[in-house]
Amino acid sequence: ETLKKRLLTNPIYRDENEDLILRVRDYIERIIFSRDYSFIFNRIAIICEDKDLSIQNRISSLHWITAPMLDTVLNENISIAREAIYKAINALIELDSKTIPQGKIHSIMECKAFIEEAIRASSSSSGINADSFLPALIYIVLKAKPPRLHSNIRFLSHFSQPSGEQLYYLANLDSAVRFIELLQAQHLGLSSDDFSLYMRGEPVLPSKFVSLFDSSLSNESNNVQLRKRFILYHELDHHCEKFDENLFDFNRRLTQTVTDMQELLNGTYARFPNFEKLPQLIDIDNNEQIEDISNRTENQEDIIDILDQSTTENEYLPEPLAPEIVQQQPQQTNDDN
Repeated sequence: ETLKKRLLTNPIYRDENEDLILRVRDYIERIIFSRDYSFIFNRIAIICEDKDLSIQNRISSLHWITAPMLDTVLNENISIAREAIYKAINALIELDSKTIPQGKIHSIMECKAFIEEAIRASSSSSGINADSFLPALIYIVLKAKPPRLHSNIRFLSHFSQPSGEQLYYLANLDSAVRFIELLQAQHLGLSSDDFSLYMRGEPVLPSKFVSLFDSSLSNESNNVQLRKRFILYHELDHHCEKFDENLFDFNRRLTQTVTDMQELLNGTYARFPNFEKLPQLIDIDNNEQIEDISNRTENQEDIIDILDQSTTENEYLPEPLAPEIVQQQPQQTNDDN
């Protein structure tokens, strides 16, 4: 606003129309922030750092919220609406990457246009009002999780002069952030018990109108089944952990057994060097064979089996006996006797 006043009082632009004044102002603004954006914005971001983190954590804790919970008309099952929702999310994420105020305003207006496109694709009604737009914007903010959102809104409030429509949707974005900060169970049509379960990440019945604890008698059996399945899931998870522990212990013991066996064999080879060594064992940790048996052809002729050695070379053994052929004497008859 100060820059605009100085342009209006400047003799060069005093008699020019307001459109030219706005274009000159935007051009000067672009030059200034293209050079000094980091310095200017970082000062705001440092002041708003705690608030930005608080909003980020709040949005993360509300990731489970669906479009019907906010009473929006958005229908993600329709491909056109789903694509428009994704584009709106991307436009809002790009808000932080823009370095000039008009670029950030343009991202907000792009997000607004895609939200309206998604609403028109999801609803047969052609009219779009605040009652349909604001819940949809809140849903987009929750799904986009834009970084440094509070800092960007404060930056625009200090360094931009949005037009009437732009100012309206910037105010809507600020209202959506405030709603998310103050969101409670009654705003989603949930009981406080269900809301607490959602916030803790525990299972809740699919319908937003049915409480896990305050349900009617007709839904009591469904609640019991859900609780049983939840307990069964934790038991299964416990058994899986025990299985992993037992498998790790078995692998450790098997590795130790292989190591002990290898040491025993090495000791035997040291005592009896003439024995033919067996192939190397399997590396349990890497599941690989240390030595390929098929490639063990080198120095094969140098390996001497102790059973093939001549026993005469051993000075501690007696000479082997020479085989003799024993002829069987003929059996004497009774007449000779």
